[in-house]
Amino acid sequence: MGRGGRGRFCPPLSVARQDERNSADQPASAGLVIGRDLLVQYVAPVVFVVFTWWFSTGVVLYAARRPRGFRRGAMVVATLIAGLAVFGLYESARMESAAGAYLGYLSAIGLWAWHELSFLTGMVTGPNRAPCPPDASGWRRFLAAFSTIRDHEVALAVTAVLVAGLTWTAPNHAGLWTFLILWAMRLSAKLTVFLGAPNAINEMTPARLHYLTSYFRTDRTNPFFPAMVGVAMVVCGWLIANAYAADEPHVVAATVLASAFLALAIIEHFFLVLPVSEAVLWRWAIPERGEAAPIDLTAANGSAWQGFESRFSGKTSIHRRRLEAAPDHDAP
Repeated sequence: MGRGGRGRFCPPLSVARQDERNSADQPASAGLVIGRDLLVQYVAPVVFVVFTWWFSTGVVLYAARRPRGFRRGAMVVATLIAGLAVFGLYESARMESAAGAYLGYLSAIGLWAWHELSFLTGMVTGPNRAPCPPDASGWRRFLAAFSTIRDHEVALAVTAVLVAGLTWTAPNHAGLWTFLILWAMRLSAKLTVFLGAPNAINEMTPARLHYLTSYFRTDRTNPFFPAMVGVAMVVCGWLIANAYAADEPHVVAATVLASAFLALAIIEHFFLVLPVSEAVLWRWAIPERGEAAPIDLTAANGSAWQGFESRFSGKTSIHRRRLEAAPDHDAP
């Protein structure tokens, strides 16, 4: 009761101060929650993609350069992983959660790794294993180049149809998007080095596949490169916009993972035309080569080397020495 008998409720001073503290703390706590959500939904997937891209690429490059027995064992392991990846793609596509998106992404990476390793070890390439004829041009050169990777391309196309069949009608498309991005951007990269990319030749190509470099054109940047990269950037922007607009956790995770992965693929494309070597990122997986008989990379298509040397002569010398000094265990 107050003075004069008037009844008015006055909360204790400690309660009033506690209410003030709670009111003051609400904006700070809300900011922490928002920051945590941004970290989990957007930053963490990007970091995860960068690490898995770097690490998985390094593992494949390392395994492809080991002795024959090691390579065979690695292919057995890769085949087991690919089998699990197919199951993971099917299951993850039906998981409406962020965990499902991560599982789908990893499953697509695991399945793609089998194709990469089988190609780099020379197990699945194409019927043509000869360098490009010196007088080949136009469609003849294209058909000769395609025959060097025909079996690999057919296997990828069949796998893409399989992945689409397993995931198309399901709600979570993280695995499907990842595999399609890998497939499309790898096709784009192959067309880029065939049509013209000054930095296409580097030490990341195993010695057993050195004949492929004779089909690379390094005296120019092909005129279609800006268009191919531009289309990829538009798709990447579309994925980012969808990630921002989405509400479902699995859609947010899937679109962030896909957009980050596509952004890395775009960066890799620029490595093909700029005087910067990406091989330094995987130096641990590509050890310095020992001395061996030199490989004549100019016999089939000297223009590829000549054009490259005219623009980046110092850098070419480094790459050429590393390619020519192939270790004995890099042979088929």
